[in-house]
Amino acid sequence: TFQTEDRYISRPRKGDFTDWNALQKRGHRIMPHSWDHRRLHTLAQTDAQQDILDSVNTFRANLDDFQPTKSVFVFPYNECSETLVSFALDHVGAVRCKLSGTCVGAMWNGTM
Repeated sequence: TFQTEDRYISRPRKGDFTDWNALQKRGHRIMPHSWDHRRLHTLAQTDAQQDILDSVNTFRANLDDFQPTKSVFVFPYNECSETLVSFALDHVGAVRCKLSGTCVGAMWNGTM
């Protein structure tokens, strides 16, 4: 059962995995975005990596048929670093973010 962490999910909530599973069944693609929507590139590397893993693992546990290697991790605020992109691509199929002011769109790891 998915349990919310009130300190990370603003009120009113924007949805939950019941909503997102229903949307997915209607053809929408639901992708991980982060665990608590911080500017990951400003955090200590280990904290940013843990945020990515927490997000992906929560999706794995709660989103029907979620396959990380077929998902796109969307960085909060579209901000990332090369190191975080590399780390994320070890866990998901692609990322979307902006590097050094240039929008890179989606960067694929070759598995999608």
